[in-house]
Order: sequence, then C-alpha cells, then structure tokens
Amino acid sequence: MAFGREFGREIDGIATAFATRLLTRARPDLFVVVNNQSRPWLREVTGLKLAGKHRMYRGLIGWVAGQLWHASAAPADPGERGMWDARAALLDCFAYYAAIRQTRPAA
Repeated sequence: MAFGREFGREIDGIATAFATRLLTRARPDLFVVVNNQSRPWLREVTGLKLAGKHRMYRGLIGWVAGQLWHASAAPADPGERGMWDARAALLDCFAYYAAIRQTRPAA
C-alpha cells in the first residue's frame, strides 16, 4: 500500500490521531481513526497491538479489509449506501461508545 510509506514519515506537530483522521476523511470506506479514545476498543476487537505508527496502521487496514462486512456488496437503498460508503470510518462510533460506557459512573 502506497500510503504506508508516507504515513511512516514523521512530521513535526502531526500525531497519529490527526493523520488517521485525515486519511479517514479522504477514504471513509477504508481508513479508521486511531487515537487515545479509540485505541483500547480497537485493540480488543482486532486483537492487534496497535503500537508503532505505519506498521500498526497497515495491520489495522488489513484487518478491516479482511472483514466480511467490509467485503459485502453495496446496498441498493441510498440511505444504507451512505453508511456502507463510510463503513470503516463508522468503527470510530463503536469505539467512542465503548469509551463513554467505561467512564460513566454506574447509575
């Protein structure tokens, strides 16, 4: 993957979270945001260590691309198609939901 060579380069002031957010914005069907809030959940569901920059991200993208839900055919319904087009980016929603549940006090 060509993005891996560029992703591995250090740019002063650009952290992994920012870089992955830009990639996800460009290709929400393939890329995933990785930051301090999403990392624990992503580790849990993928079984990946998610340590290091470009190797970690390549592994995560490989995991996403290997999922049945990612390889599924595009739905015909326009509303469903919009969500399908952003299927990898939507992992961030699940990660934040898990993070919020862990930080809220029990009722």
